[in-house]
Amino acid sequence: AADAKQDILNEGPIQYVELPIGKVARMEAKTTKIDGGELFQIVYVVVNGEHIYNIRFTTQNAPTSVQQIEKEVMDSLRIKPAKQS
Repeated sequence: AADAKQDILNEGPIQYVELPIGKVARMEAKTTKIDGGELFQIVYVVVNGEHIYNIRFTTQNAPTSVQQIEKEVMDSLRIKPAKQS
């Protein structure tokens, strides 16, 4: 059970960042997998009306491999605003 728990990704504190589409939540997480490898993730949560988008950048390489591209990719994300009922 202890080994399996190590394989669960515990996301870090929430940061709120401004993107062209508005304010979104951003989290970083690093975990050690059962095989000893490390997994690094950056998670963005975008809420658009009743829709929730979870965008993940994941790597088993150095965290910089996703940190270098995440901002540019997220700045280019376009989601049409949800229609209000």
